[in-house]
Order: sequence, then C-alpha cells, then structure tokens
Amino acid sequence: MAPESLNYRKFSPQSDVYSLGVCIWEIMMHGIKPWQGIRNHDVIKKIESGEILPKPTKCPWALYDMMQAMWIIDENFRMTALETTHFLEHLLDEIDSGKSFEELTVPDFHKLRSKLGNGLTSKRQSIVPVLNVDASQLPTSTLWRTVENQRLQCEEDEKWLEQEEQKLLPNGSNHSIDNIE
Repeated sequence: MAPESLNYRKFSPQSDVYSLGVCIWEIMMHGIKPWQGIRNHDVIKKIESGEILPKPTKCPWALYDMMQAMWIIDENFRMTALETTHFLEHLLDEIDSGKSFEELTVPDFHKLRSKLGNGLTSKRQSIVPVLNVDASQLPTSTLWRTVENQRLQCEEDEKWLEQEEQKLLPNGSNHSIDNIE
C-alpha cells in the first residue's frame, strides 16, 4: 500500500500504481508476502525511510526498474498509470519480438510524454468508467457497514494466507512462519 494510503487513507490512481508495483513484486516472488515477518508499523518506517523491496531473483532488470519508479514515495514524482501501461506494453512488445528477460529494456519516456502531450493514447488503452461516490452523501450506517465488511474480509484473507503459508512449510509443520529463523 502506498505511503499516503497508509498514513492518511488517501487513495488515488497514484496510490494504485504503487500498489500494483507491490503486486508485480509478489508475482515475481511467487506469492511471497512483502516485508515478511515485519510488523506493519515497522514496514511504514522502512518505506518512509526510502527502503524498497529487493529485486526478485529471476526478475528482469527492466521490470524491477519499473517497480522502483512505481514505489517513489512522493506521489507527484511516481510513475503514472498511463506510463505504467506504456512500460508494460513496451516489455510485452519486446518479449513478443523474441527478446530474453535479460535483454528487456526500459522504454523512452521522453517519447511517451511528447505523445501524451499531443493527445495520443496508448494503442491498447480502453476507456474505463470511474465510479465516483461522495462519501459525505452516504448514510453513516452504510459507511460503518462497509468498513466492517472490509475488516472482516481482511481477517478472512489473513486466515487464508496463513493456511497457504502453512502448506509451504516442510513436512506440513504446524509452526507459525514467525517462529522460523
């Protein structure tokens, strides 16, 4: 989750970009939870001090460069959703042309920004409607119900994740991940 979301509950397309970068990292790590074994409060401190997740072993450098641009603390300097789309399309085009992971390159963002300035859009981009809700217009009970549902879902997700992590332990051990070291 983006620093501004953790600290101020501020969600935006820029915070989504940050979160997508973490999701890509998790995929490249084959589902390993980021900041494994570190308390949430300490994770926030690490992120605010500029520490980032390490490069996954088999991750192409170009993809890790993109993740780092997605994790810039100041959202105003972070890669945008459109730049992320362009970057991913560039990598897909290179893979489709037969380049190996080691040969993948970072796209030229100067060209992208000049295209965007001319009103051109990405060839694969589709228009997605945005759901815009003014929370102040919703009844308080609806907001509380939504927050409670999110809390319950989070608890269920944590239980599921713990069960999945248990399956990964050798010999079906019942030890918690926190006790292994």
